[in-house]
Order: sequence, then structure tokens, then C-alpha cells
Amino acid sequence: MAEKKQPYNYAARKSALKKELEDGTFHRFYLVCGEEDYLRHQDGKWLADQLLGSGDPTMNRTLFTGKDFTADDVIGIAETMPFFADRRVVVLEETYLLEKAKADTDKLVDYMRSDAYPDSTKLVFVQKKVENRNGRLYRTLSSDAGSILECPVQSEETIRTWVLHQIRERGFSVENRAMALFLDCTGTDMLNVKNELEKLMSYCEGTGKITLADVKAVTTPKVTDRIYDMIEAITRCESQKALAIYADLLELNEAPARILWNLTRQYNELLCVQEMAGRGLPPRDIASALKLNPWVVSNRLLPVARQSGNERLRRSLELCARTDMRYKSGKISDRTAVETLIVTCAAKEGAS
Repeated sequence: MAEKKQPYNYAARKSALKKELEDGTFHRFYLVCGEEDYLRHQDGKWLADQLLGSGDPTMNRTLFTGKDFTADDVIGIAETMPFFADRRVVVLEETYLLEKAKADTDKLVDYMRSDAYPDSTKLVFVQKKVENRNGRLYRTLSSDAGSILECPVQSEETIRTWVLHQIRERGFSVENRAMALFLDCTGTDMLNVKNELEKLMSYCEGTGKITLADVKAVTTPKVTDRIYDMIEAITRCESQKALAIYADLLELNEAPARILWNLTRQYNELLCVQEMAGRGLPPRDIASALKLNPWVVSNRLLPVARQSGNERLRRSLELCARTDMRYKSGKISDRTAVETLIVTCAAKEGAS
């Protein structure tokens, strides 16, 4: 019986890679990839720094990006001996090499696999999406000569733990309600969370604590995550919870018209997700087609789309359009119009 494959654990993989480097175990090639932009950029820089060691980065580190280079350019740098250092590091960030197979890519792979490749050169590929996982380059990177660190979107609980660690490290305490509102506002994009947290802690400097009022004063809410929460509540016919989220957004100075626009956009996304899932497309393909985060598609959109069904989603979209016309005609205020929309969409008779 085949051994069950364990789910990928980013923290464990990062810890193992860190120990390898500390022990002086170096691979020839590295790939840092994944949807979480903050981790990918941070880990790509960290890895290049670790590999470079005490070497002069101006003389021993080279960066290639995009498509404005060739395999020969990379090979020429890779063959150059490091300058008063143990290793030369070549970083290839968001390049064409891990896209569809090309002759130029094959030329680089042939060199990477050859005896001519110097042990003193380390190639670090940093790529959000790896389009061609069956290609020769990816297979080389995943061989014994290579090492891969994937940076997936992190769970809400992981983000919460990460934020609390940074808050306490800076000597702050935080109210539970303040923490909950902060995470609601920022969502799970770690770069956004990091930037908002730095702003919040700077605002609270000297006080030793972070309060609900502080979060309301300086944190910019990520409206899309709250709209997801609102639609989830509507889908479960929890009108009071949906109205409470609406009130939170209003309190954070989000305009009713903007909230309606986001509701309409996300109902459109839900309908597209539902129709594509009905055609048998897997979540990753749906995310790619709609240019959405795969985690959001799998964990937020698909469950709601399946629970709602096409008919209810189409009805909700029609109600959004009517609401837009009603408040623009002056028959009702925008605030009341959106409130009425939420109650109507959450009514049990509207559920499929």
C-alpha cells in the first residue's frame, strides 16, 4: 500500500532549508515559488544572502528578470569565478525560463546538468507561478541537485500568530477586539498586513498597547475580505450578521455605493466560479482563468457558489442592478438601498 503523501508545511520546509544552510549543505540550484508575494520576495532575498555569505554582493550577485536576457548571458555569469568569496549567486526573478518549454531554456538546462557547471555558482529562481512543472528545468530544480521552497497563501490562524509575534516583539499588548478588527481590515495578504501593522505600531509608539480605537484610526480596511464575509452570511440567511458587517464597513468610512459595487463584482465572480466548476474545471484552473488567488477560490468562493447555486446567484446579481438604479434615481438613499438589498438577498425564500 502506497504511503499517504503529507500536506506541504511551509514552516517545516523553511526550517529544514535553514538548517541545511547553517550546516554548510548547499545545492546547486534553488527555486522559491508560490502565491504569497511577501514570503516569496522575503525568502528569495534571504536565500541569496545566505548563499552569498560574507561575499561582496556588488561583485558576486547578479539579477536577471523578465525576458531581456538569454541563456548565454546566464551561462557567462555562472562560469565567472567568485571574487574573493566562496560562492557566486545568480538570481533569476519572474523570468520566462519556467514558462513553456523553449530552446533557450533547454540550453541552460543542458549546462546546469553538465560537468562544466561550477560548484561555486548557485542559481536561485524566484517565480510566483511555475507554468511548466513537467519541463526539464523544473525536473532539474526538483532533483537532488536542487531545492524548492514553496510559499503558499497562509491560513488566517497563521497570519494571526505571525502578527501577534511581531506585536509582542515590539513590546505592545493588543485588545482582542482590536486584533479581530485589524485582521478583518487587512485580510490575508501578508505584504498588506505587514505594511498596515508597521503603520499601526508607529501610531501607537510610546503607549505600549494597541486599542480598538487605534485600529479604527489608522488601519485601511481590505474591503474585499469583508464583502466575502457579508456574502457568506447572506448565503446562510444570516441577515443580522450581514447587516453588522455592513455597519462595520460604514463605520470605517466605506461608501455604500462602493460596497454595492464590490457586492456586484463578487457576485459576478461567484457566478463565474460556479459555472466553471460545473464544467469540471479544478480550482487552480478557475483561479488562473479569473486571475484570482487559488486559496480564495478554494476556500471562499467555491463553498459559497456551491451552496448558493446558479439561480440564486443570478437573482442576487439582478437585485444588485435594481438597487443601483433605485438609489441613482433618487427614490431611496444609497445607505438604505444597500441595507434593503442585504435583507432581501438573505431572505430564506431566496435561498436555493
